Amino acid sequence: MNTTEIFLIAMIIIFALPYAVWRLGRTDYWAPLVVVQIITGIALGPGVLGAAFPDYYKFVFNPQVVTALNGVAWWAVMLFVWIAGIELDLRQAWQRRSETGLTAGLALGAPLALGCAAALLLPGSSWRGPLGEHWQFLLGIGMACAVTALPILLVASVAGKLAGVGLAGKLLG
Repeated sequence: MNTTEIFLIAMIIIFALPYAVWRLGRTDYWAPLVVVQIITGIALGPGVLGAAFPDYYKFVFNPQVVTALNGVAWWAVMLFVWIAGIELDLRQAWQRRSETGLTAGLALGAPLALGCAAALLLPGSSWRGPLGEHWQFLLGIGMACAVTALPILLVASVAGKLAGVGLAGKLLG
C-alpha cells in the first residue's frame, strides 16, 4: 500500500471510530462527541494502541502519514478558529465581558493548570526527551490539555448565545 492509501485508512479510523463509539455506545447523554473524540484520540496514540499493537500502529501511523495528518490538523484548527471568530457576537461578548472573560480564562486556564499538575504525577523521566527540561515538559503537557479545550469554547459560546446561528450554530445544533 502506498502512503495515500494508508493516510485514507488513518483518516477513516480517526473520523469513523469516535463517531461509531458515540452513536453505537449511546454516550451522547453523558459524553458529547468531542469528549469521545478526545478519548479515542488518546487511545489511538502510541501509549495505548502503539503499546498493544506496535506493528499495526507503525504501519498505519508511519512518519509520512503522521506528517500528512499534522497538515490536516493545522488547517482544521485554523478553520475552527476562523469560524469561531466569524460567529462571535462582539457586542454581546462586550456586554457580558466579565462572564466572557471568566469563561475564556477558565476554559483555557483550568486545563493548563490541571495538565501541568497531571504531568507532575507521571513517573520517571522517560516521557520527555533527553534535552528537555522539567519545566518545558510540564508546560507542554499543560498546553496540550489547554488546546484540547478549544472546542469547548465554541460549544460554550453557542450555548451562551455569544455566537450567531450561522455556520457554527448549524454545525453544533
